[in-house]
Amino acid sequence: MAELTPGEKLALLKKEHGSLKEAEKQRTDTTFLVYNDEGIIFYKSHERPEDMRKHKNKKLVEMETNAVSFMDEEGRSVAEFIVEENDDGIPYVTFKPVDKPTYDVEQEFLTEVKEYQEDDKWDIMINVQQSKFTVTLNSKKKVKENIVLYITSPGDPHILYEKLNININDLQNLKIMNFKKDYNLNDFSIYTRKLYDKYVRS
Repeated sequence: MAELTPGEKLALLKKEHGSLKEAEKQRTDTTFLVYNDEGIIFYKSHERPEDMRKHKNKKLVEMETNAVSFMDEEGRSVAEFIVEENDDGIPYVTFKPVDKPTYDVEQEFLTEVKEYQEDDKWDIMINVQQSKFTVTLNSKKKVKENIVLYITSPGDPHILYEKLNININDLQNLKIMNFKKDYNLNDFSIYTRKLYDKYVRS
């Protein structure tokens, strides 16, 4: 039997689901990824690969499109992501680490920002949300240097994901500043130089 064209496949889905809108929704609800043992992604589509023989020694995973929608954000490339597997062997997509940091960990004297504990007295609080960081200043101490937050692999400042520069004059004037978090990364550490006495994250 000849392979169905994309149009024929969509027609079958339309017949099955009753309308073109529902058929298209059904088709785009799923995303297929092909990746190798290192997690490098070679194929991404709503259509299942027609011939996995073209992807020898690689793995195929089917995911809900909503779970990987961050890959399609404006300005993003598939090359920025990898597929990893959890302890149960379940694949998930995550932000690809930068192999080499753009700073010298030892020279920067970095300290990790720990989770906020009840009754903590703090100078800087970093609130991590799905789409932004909110940085709050709670100190009268005058600092002249800008604050730099290093978003890194969990517990490892040598693997840098992102460097967030905060203008200290703006923060001292505004007290609260928001910064866009334009990737769906939830498992990470935050390091910084200790310009203030106490930094916490929440």
